[in-house]
Amino acid sequence: MPPAFSRYNTASVCLTMRAMMRSNHSPWRASLMLRLLATLLVGVGFCVGGPTLGWSNQEAENPFVEANAQAPAEKQAPADTNPAPAAEPDNAAPVAPAAQAPRAAQAAPAAQAKRGYVLSVPLPITVEAGNQLIDRLKSLAKKPLVVGERQIVLLEFGTPDSSQDGTGTEFEEALRLARVISGPELRNLRIVAFVTKPVRGHAVLPILACDQLLVTPQASVGDASADDVDPDPSIQLLYESIAARRGLFPQSLVDAMLNPGLELVQVTELDGTRRLVSGEELDKIRAAGESLQESQLSTPGATAILDGNALRQARMASHQVQSLEEAADALRIAAWERPEATTRVKVENGTLVELNGNVTTNRIRRIEANLASPANHRDTDAWIVVIDSPGGSLEDSMRLASTFSVVAQDQRLAAGWVQTEALGDSILIAASCRPFLVASDARLGGPGAQNLTPQDVRQMQEAIDQIAMDANRPATVLAGLLDPELKVFHYTDGKTGRKRIATPEQIAREEEQDQSERWSQGDPIDLSQGISGAQAVELGLADGIAENLEAVTAEIGLKNEPRRLSDRKIVRAVEWLGNRPFLPVLLLMIGFMTFSMELSAPGLGVPGFISMLCFSLFFWMSFLAGTAEWLELVAFGLGVIFILIEIFVVPGVGVFGLGGLAMLISGVVLASQTFVIPRNPYQYARMSETLWMVIASCVSLVAGVILLRLLLPNTKLFGHLHLAAPDGDLVEQREQLVHFEHLVGTTGTTVTALRPAGKARIGDNVYAVVSDGSAINEGEPITVLEVHGNRIVVIGEE
Repeated sequence: MPPAFSRYNTASVCLTMRAMMRSNHSPWRASLMLRLLATLLVGVGFCVGGPTLGWSNQEAENPFVEANAQAPAEKQAPADTNPAPAAEPDNAAPVAPAAQAPRAAQAAPAAQAKRGYVLSVPLPITVEAGNQLIDRLKSLAKKPLVVGERQIVLLEFGTPDSSQDGTGTEFEEALRLARVISGPELRNLRIVAFVTKPVRGHAVLPILACDQLLVTPQASVGDASADDVDPDPSIQLLYESIAARRGLFPQSLVDAMLNPGLELVQVTELDGTRRLVSGEELDKIRAAGESLQESQLSTPGATAILDGNALRQARMASHQVQSLEEAADALRIAAWERPEATTRVKVENGTLVELNGNVTTNRIRRIEANLASPANHRDTDAWIVVIDSPGGSLEDSMRLASTFSVVAQDQRLAAGWVQTEALGDSILIAASCRPFLVASDARLGGPGAQNLTPQDVRQMQEAIDQIAMDANRPATVLAGLLDPELKVFHYTDGKTGRKRIATPEQIAREEEQDQSERWSQGDPIDLSQGISGAQAVELGLADGIAENLEAVTAEIGLKNEPRRLSDRKIVRAVEWLGNRPFLPVLLLMIGFMTFSMELSAPGLGVPGFISMLCFSLFFWMSFLAGTAEWLELVAFGLGVIFILIEIFVVPGVGVFGLGGLAMLISGVVLASQTFVIPRNPYQYARMSETLWMVIASCVSLVAGVILLRLLLPNTKLFGHLHLAAPDGDLVEQREQLVHFEHLVGTTGTTVTALRPAGKARIGDNVYAVVSDGSAINEGEPITVLEVHGNRIVVIGEE
């Protein structure tokens, strides 16, 4: 008999016979005849084609005989002492004899660190996804192997960013994939199902075909007939046949997952053994009184669904793990590889989402509102998130990161790019995107606008771990970039050679649970001051290097230029101006200079208008950047009012003037930063920049007064407003009460002695005179030397 005539053709024969017999027989008789025929064909296929195909005894057993995951020897032991099925040893022989292994496999050198492959099984399983998965499995089966070992391939059912549970999977596609997984062509592979979430519908069938099962606490398997109102008996036969090949799932469970009319019970028999029973067998056990204890897993009227805990307790799942790293530990794998190319969403239209400046509640709300608006949500395949931020709010960053980490559920891509910096909590937003690309010299994590304490990070640790799991990022690295006191090291598994990044506390807890010392500590990783883009790629935090936006669009396959996120143009313009490094300082300098000019010459109007315009633009940019709120604006406004009171209402007091100047400076300082007292290196650097800004503003005040005095008199437009200083000689002339210039050169006689002042007769009048410095006696002749107003200077004649 040719190998093609094997039990793999049982389904087609059964379906043909069912169609022939339905018209003449009742459904239960047709089902019985199909069971007998399938049993006969399986037996013939094993006897004739089994040795040729290299089937194992476990694969060739009658698929309609109950098969539990426990070995026969284990069934005789008490239930409480039955250990869970151990993972297949690393040196387990392949299903086929070693002589049948490819020569390349026999010649392959043993690797120092054992590696496994991870393949994602998207839910629901489509024709395209099934074809890709089968091709990759067959490609892995052809790889050179170490003699005596089977290559471990982990099938990850469902992705973290998808809410699908497998319903909608066509039975034919699930059956085709299950046949390949359990078929002889993949005998060199040890295929492990890794269920991380609920799996229902016909997507359950490939799980039954795997060699081993790993689950998470959130996983569940069952309700295989979710898409079938009235399951066909032939479908149940095929489920039983696939499950019997591996023996992980007993027939009673398979039947209960398909037939909602069956009750599934875990029975503890009189000899202490536990097993799952349903249907007629359950009725017989109850009638015979052979049940010591019963635990109902499903009731009649509902198909059976077993969660992760139940699958582990029933010995169907060999391990319960939380992540791929724990799965690697359970399977003694050093590292996982994903041979498949990254599954790409077809990207035709992209939207550019820019996050510049501090992370604040208002800014994040505005971004979320714009993302949810119909104008941005419709016809957008990808969001390109460009981040240049020092952070500022851990809660708001967490909220936006949660949005981006699950965006793939809507068949959309969220690609992150950091060219300059993503400091503090803003690294969460960047790392939640997939792919996450960085410039090689970008700064990530470390001190930011918000001073994060270890307690802040611990309170959000669960959310950080969830984002890391959704985006497939190292959670320890993310936590270390947020918590400056967290100590992070490289570790190496002494048994498998697997490398990981962890904290000493994590390793201590795991070794205490396992009661073994497997991990050896390596070099520390300093994350307290952040890392560069190149380091992020090396640590697995970032997916690659992109030095410009064109490289990002090329990476995600976007050919068209992305449109910017819809927002008011004036808002985008002000945000763009605010991102210019020296513009805020320039606005303040011009504002204070024109403000002082207006105070020096009230009524000009133009300097006051320019000052108001500059200050308004400065505070608007600060509002959009997230550094200013109403408190800063009120402080600045009160400072201006107090200065005006000092000048025009109560001049000379000084209290209003000094207080107004202090409030003016405080408003500018607080509007330039999100903190009051600096507590980390970033905040100290930001404070120094603000102080230089204040110094420049004060210099501008003085410069404004000086420029007003120098330039205003020479301007034609405002020259008439300036009061020119009068001529000194003219003022002196106007202030004179008498005029004695006509006495210069005349002669006279002293009436009194001049010591040096006295009186002298000149002509017919007596005048008060002053000698040039020498003493002149009474009665001596004198001559008037010069006259200064009413002061007459005389000299004596020799």
